[in-house]
Amino acid sequence: MQTPATALRTRERPSLPANCVLGKQRCSIAYTRNGPQDTKSRACKESQLYCIHVKCQPKPPTACKKAGTNQIKGVFMDQIKQTLSDLMTITNKIQIFLKTAPKENLRICKKGRNYQFYAEKNRKRTYIAKKNIQEAHKIAQRDYFKKLLPLLLQNTKTIKQFIAQYNPKQLEQCFLSLPQARKQLVKPVFIDDQSFLNQWKSRTFEPKKDQPDGSLRTFKNESVRSKSEVIIANLLYTKKVPYYYEYPLELKNGLTVYPDFFCLNKRTRREIYWEHCGRMDDPEYTSHLTRKLSEYSKKGIFPGQNLILTFETAATPLDTKHVERLIEVFLE
Repeated sequence: MQTPATALRTRERPSLPANCVLGKQRCSIAYTRNGPQDTKSRACKESQLYCIHVKCQPKPPTACKKAGTNQIKGVFMDQIKQTLSDLMTITNKIQIFLKTAPKENLRICKKGRNYQFYAEKNRKRTYIAKKNIQEAHKIAQRDYFKKLLPLLLQNTKTIKQFIAQYNPKQLEQCFLSLPQARKQLVKPVFIDDQSFLNQWKSRTFEPKKDQPDGSLRTFKNESVRSKSEVIIANLLYTKKVPYYYEYPLELKNGLTVYPDFFCLNKRTRREIYWEHCGRMDDPEYTSHLTRKLSEYSKKGIFPGQNLILTFETAATPLDTKHVERLIEVFLE
């Protein structure tokens, strides 16, 4: 059964309810590459009513799903903890709302094709006129929240118990505890972070035939093609982000391309490509880039999920601080 928070976690733009906020004003929802984010309007704050849309988290990239259990371990726990945080936030907002919610009961009568709403207290009914329809919204929302609250608390409790009992280290230890001779014969399902990192760093590949001329070198003594690539490579190296330069990627159309950087988030074990688009004022270059990104999407590689894009023109050079922020968000 989906929790309220997980039900909202979708890459599709959700259709907002007619009264997302209890009243005539609606909260504004800002859509970013990571999904909708609640940006409460002034009217929402003043009325102390709450829109409970939660920030949407990106799905694990397709490449991550296909790579096996080990690669999604960190992503999985991050999502579980984010779901718990979302549920606790929603629960807190509901509890605050219920403290000041109306005490009357709502009675509804159908007259023709329309409905009439009444507030009932001590067996006395008061008709709610259209101009005061907000009162009916508040009472109905209160009743809905009263039903929802125990379910939220139960789901929150369940997730806390899961986090407390889930121990991936035990799964990893099952292989580590084997004698060395047996380890050579076994392909583990779960491996520890250091072993995973060592395996990732030990990959071999056929480099691109058209190699850089060697005039631009990184801290790893790699030869790259532009000064901006030097900046990105050196920042990755300084922040201890494992990466390959121009690691081959076979697309669905059979062509092999060489993204500028192929990186690993050590904490989540998520693999992320990085393309620096350094000639955005060149129409032919941007046309080629558009086609490439379309092919990337067919491969399950999407900006903001498992693809980082940086841009540059002759008049607007690469912003080093922006690169640092991207590394912090996606790779640390």
